[in-house]
Amino acid sequence: SSYGELASVNQDLGNYRAAAAYYARALELEGKVRGEDSVDYAVTLNNFASLEEWRGDMDHALELYRRSLEIRTAKLGPAHGSTLRATANLGRALMRTGRLAEAEPMLAHALQVWSTRLEPDAADMLITRLGQAEWDIRSRRFDQAGQSLDALQPLLEGKPPQLRFRHQSMRAELLQRQGRSAEAADAWA
Repeated sequence: SSYGELASVNQDLGNYRAAAAYYARALELEGKVRGEDSVDYAVTLNNFASLEEWRGDMDHALELYRRSLEIRTAKLGPAHGSTLRATANLGRALMRTGRLAEAEPMLAHALQVWSTRLEPDAADMLITRLGQAEWDIRSRRFDQAGQSLDALQPLLEGKPPQLRFRHQSMRAELLQRQGRSAEAADAWA
């Protein structure tokens, strides 16, 4: 656990090389103590995957996200909250590598299950809806993306700044992809 926390802190600080070493050590120890098929191991795999995604090593990130999802699905089932988070993470990573068709059912599944359990402004719901809006932007479904971002705006009041920032960034990206350069420049600013 301590190695995982050290990895996370170093990742947040931008010390990616140190973070990778700490994640590797955490996985080594968790594998020996809890087993490489444990949910704890899967959580660390997912966290390591996010680091690799930040560092731009998408092949390794996808490998880690897939393994994390496999473990969670086997141990917890496909509709468990932890599994849904892993599903959405893998879907987001696939989407960002241009694999939109592969990502779509993952994002849709997570969104469908969350919508039956959570309030519209719950963190997991907001994160998943932002992921769906990003998928719409990348799929050139600009009207749908705009409607989604409009609907999310009031739900983000008082939420963590990273969610509001992601929403603002997506709004700017949508304007840019629509060719609305002046509005996009203002939104990016």
